[in-house]
Amino acid sequence: MTPLRVRVPGKLMLAGEYAILEPGALALVLAVDRYLRVELIPAPDYRLCSDLAPDWVYEPSILATLNPPPELGFAVAALQLGWQYLQAELLPLGPFSLQLSSELHTEQRKLGLGSSAAVCVGVLAALLAAAGRDLADPQIRAQLYKLALIAHRGVQGSGSGADIAASIFGSVTAYTCPDLDRLPLQAPLDKLLSLDWPMLALAKLPWPVGWRLYFGWTGAAAHTAELIEDYRRWRRDDPDGFAEFSFDAATNSMGLGEALRQADPDAFAAGISRARRQLQRMGEEWPEPPETPALAALADAAEVLGGAGKFSGAGGGDCGLAWVDPSQAEALFSAWQAAGIEPLDLDLDTLGVCLDPVFGG
Repeated sequence: MTPLRVRVPGKLMLAGEYAILEPGALALVLAVDRYLRVELIPAPDYRLCSDLAPDWVYEPSILATLNPPPELGFAVAALQLGWQYLQAELLPLGPFSLQLSSELHTEQRKLGLGSSAAVCVGVLAALLAAAGRDLADPQIRAQLYKLALIAHRGVQGSGSGADIAASIFGSVTAYTCPDLDRLPLQAPLDKLLSLDWPMLALAKLPWPVGWRLYFGWTGAAAHTAELIEDYRRWRRDDPDGFAEFSFDAATNSMGLGEALRQADPDAFAAGISRARRQLQRMGEEWPEPPETPALAALADAAEVLGGAGKFSGAGGGDCGLAWVDPSQAEALFSAWQAAGIEPLDLDLDTLGVCLDPVFGG
């Protein structure tokens, strides 16, 4: 077995937050150049190592019965499913160590860049690559997406899979959420992977040359599970508002995709602004709106400078993004810092998950 290291980008939502939780809904998601890396090397025993938890030694044959540290929950779920896949494909691996290191958090605080999805993708990608699978092969990437989504939902219990798609495919992805309720999730894994998943659609969108988004971090972690519960209560209690929001969000995501294809900056800025207003209206009836004062300040600063901004993801903390003329970037950063928002030096990742090009083996 040859040592290897895979690199997995983080993600940020461009548009379609909350709407994407519904099967058939559309969102646009970005891959960004902050990475999780998973290194696989031959070892005397099977070992999982992370910069967030102590080393954990395990035996694959009893993996499902073990109690890993909570910090390793997503990694172990992916590892367990990966072993199941390798056994079904008759691709055994000898003892190895998996070492996870992440740029998707700072001082053990998450940044809101899809770290749990990246962990699932990274662990599974390392196993597939070690077994000789080509991570650039579209068919392997499609299998990796399905495996990672199954593993991730097994721990979290919900989620659209948009963050997984971003980490695998890179760049900007137009992502349509599959209807997992129509899948025989208890079927053998090989059958589940071979099926066409209902409503699932993925398309890479162009990113115009010279365009730049700016990203800021509020310093507060979002409580995503609680926010999703607020969304589900609102969806149940206000079906008319939900229907209007879903239609408007889908229309806007399609318009933003067309703005990217046409390289139309005015239409793109208008789409970012519309996405913000839609999310604001949605949150008006919630106990705590997902656009916090810090996230409002982030977006307001962009609008004052003639641009547009919004939170990215669930809101309630984490990150937001802004679109302004590059000549206004320093003014934007100054306004953010005055509001306690940390600018993040992020750019688009165009490769998606891959063997790390700087790994020497």
